Amino acid sequence: MKVLFAIAIALSPCFGITMTADGSIPSLYQVIGLSLDGNSTNYYAGQIGVRFDDGSPALLFCADPLVWLRSDAVTVTPVPASGLSFGPRLAWMYSTYAASVTQGWEAAALQLAAWDVVLDDGNGFSSGRLRARSDTDASVLARATSILAASTGQSSGGVTFFVPELGPAYSQTLFGLSPMAYVFTVTETPEPSTYWLLGGGLLALGAWRRRRA
Repeated sequence: MKVLFAIAIALSPCFGITMTADGSIPSLYQVIGLSLDGNSTNYYAGQIGVRFDDGSPALLFCADPLVWLRSDAVTVTPVPASGLSFGPRLAWMYSTYAASVTQGWEAAALQLAAWDVVLDDGNGFSSGRLRARSDTDASVLARATSILAASTGQSSGGVTFFVPELGPAYSQTLFGLSPMAYVFTVTETPEPSTYWLLGGGLLALGAWRRRRA
């Protein structure tokens, strides 16, 4: 079984995957008035429907409100929550609250809390880069504040972050549950040692079968 596992790892996909925003996928969101870096504007906050290059759909959340989401196909690298400084806390938020989101304002609240963690380390919405405005939806703000308080000191895994390969300024980093085909995808070209591992695994499997016979 260990040999088969090693071979599976060696044969895992080694090419970049693409992700395209798809507005036809039903999603929950709300437009929220916020102040970001002193600029007052309205933000689409909530779930984002995307489709991967194999046609698999997913509902994800944004981890970077500073960059606009591109509408064309973006090549991304799947990164586990542990690979980003804010990843474990956002993963806990997602794992704890995403399944219970049934309305747009609830999705917006989860999104707003995630943005505050990324930009201001979760200090709330009265100071820092991300701030509430006088007309910010009170229900969304209250729930986002509650999520922030509950998530303090918490961490989790099991959530994938999709980071644009051309850099965080190219398109938004999105996170959430993803099709299993992409959880362990490696986008780098295999090193020569990978081929040696594959060859050694196949030889070991053959030897094991001969002993069994």
